[in-house]
Amino acid sequence: MAHARISMYLPPNINPTQADIAYGCWALPNLHRELQSEDLQTRQKALMALCDLMHDPEYVYEAINIGCLESLTALLKDSDSLVRMKTAEVLYIMATHDVGRTSLLEHDIILALSFLLNDPHSACRENLHQVYKQLAQLPSVPWVPLNRQREKTLAKHIQKLSSLHEGMSINIQLPELKPREK
Repeated sequence: MAHARISMYLPPNINPTQADIAYGCWALPNLHRELQSEDLQTRQKALMALCDLMHDPEYVYEAINIGCLESLTALLKDSDSLVRMKTAEVLYIMATHDVGRTSLLEHDIILALSFLLNDPHSACRENLHQVYKQLAQLPSVPWVPLNRQREKTLAKHIQKLSSLHEGMSINIQLPELKPREK
């Protein structure tokens, strides 16, 4: 009589960081809920799945409408480096689409992204650089209200970040501020 042996190890072809996306029209609402989970692995899997889905502009539009940008903004401050890196990557992929770029500017994501400028992991900073690069390509960028000190700090960080990546450069020119007339 043959005995069944059950292995204690996972099969070699299973990646625990990939989530199945078999929800159809409920995929994004479920992923949005999983982004807010307390479980680290659930958040990581949701971000991996979002990275795959955000290549389609229709999914980007739907993700913006259900409120994923607010969840992604909160995840930029997560303690896990993979979560921060993948969050910046999702935002980068969203910024490659016109609807994503305009929504990132409308939701004030630029300020939230600035917290990653001093991130210890280079992959986070590189994804941040890619987001800023995509946002700079918007033809009619609306004026983001910043004070002069914040502009100088942001320009300094972007130039520092740009110098870290070979072959990538951003030319920063700050507008001259004129005193307001009363």
